[in-house]
Amino acid sequence: MERDDWDIISVADIANEFKIPFLADMIAYDKSVEVNMNHAKGWFEAEGENFLFMPVVEFHPMENKSGFKLLVFDVESDEPGMEHVSSYTFLKAVSETGYEVTLDEEGCILEERIKIRSDECEELESFPSSRAFGYNNDPFKTLGFDPTQ
Repeated sequence: MERDDWDIISVADIANEFKIPFLADMIAYDKSVEVNMNHAKGWFEAEGENFLFMPVVEFHPMENKSGFKLLVFDVESDEPGMEHVSSYTFLKAVSETGYEVTLDEEGCILEERIKIRSDECEELESFPSSRAFGYNNDPFKTLGFDPTQ
């Protein structure tokens, strides 16, 4: 029986979808890191109000380079002591280059919602370093669009 709830996606497409230009370097580095998202941080206007957008994303490789997970943390949590996280899993494709992803009913990469106790979150090094060219930008710049849409 053939499954139709998955697809194979390239590293470049994943990097573009999640706004992580150094994703290939993170895969090669093969360590858990906090993704430096300074390039995507800033203020945006919506409905006449200014909002600060500061995504928190972690990259976690799987054993034996079999794939990786991206964890996208919610900025606000409605439960004290808990972090609400969107988890995305990418498994190394066996027969093709790229990564196998599970798709939801709408054909988008499946988002798994999880909770992590705040005291269980580990401090990770930032990748790329804020000293990397283009990554020490002002995180409080004005964005020309609403990044939450």
